[in-house]
Amino acid sequence: MPVAAGAFWFGVIFAIDSMLGALRVLFFEEWFGPTGAIAAETSPLFLAMVVLAPAVAALFEVQSGFRDRLLMGLTGLALTLLVDGILVALLRDRDLGFWFERLIAPGRMAYAALLAAIVVLPLLRWPGRRR
Repeated sequence: MPVAAGAFWFGVIFAIDSMLGALRVLFFEEWFGPTGAIAAETSPLFLAMVVLAPAVAALFEVQSGFRDRLLMGLTGLALTLLVDGILVALLRDRDLGFWFERLIAPGRMAYAALLAAIVVLPLLRWPGRRR
C-alpha cells in the first residue's frame, strides 16, 4: 500500500498546490510582491502537508516502519517531479533545463524545501498511534 498511498499523497498535494498557485498568480503577487507571494503560497501548503501526511499514511494503513513510509514519500516525489516537468514543458513551452534553473533560483528555494518535505513528512506519526 505505500505506493498507492504515495500516489494519493501526490494527488492531495497537487490539488492544494494548484489552488494556492492560482491564488498566488491572481492575487498574492500583486498584494505581496514576488517573494511575499511565494511565502503566502508555500506556508499554508507546508502546514497542510504536515497535517495530511500522517492522515494519508493512516488511511492507506501504511506501516510505521521507515521503509514503507519512505516509499510513500518517494512515490509522491517521483509523481510530483514527473507531472511538474511535463506541465513546465507543455504550458510554458520550455525544456527541463528551465525547470532546474527555476528550482535553484533564490526565490524558489522554498519550492526545493517542499520537495524535500514530500519525502520526509510521511515519516511522521501522530502521537499515540501504533501504525
